[in-house]
Amino acid sequence: MADLKTEFSGIQSPNPFWLASAPPTNTGAQIMRAFEAGWGGRCLENGRKSGEKST
Repeated sequence: MADLKTEFSGIQSPNPFWLASAPPTNTGAQIMRAFEAGWGGRCLENGRKSGEKST
């Protein structure tokens, strides 16, 4: 199998296929299942803490 390892902005990933922020990736259990299925990473919607307002 081909080596699909990638590095972007210093973040290393086993492949370039990442999950977007969406309802199917809301919980840690869902994300872990996706990683076990072979997904390379997950993008967070934002960097704010829950309930924190943006400026």
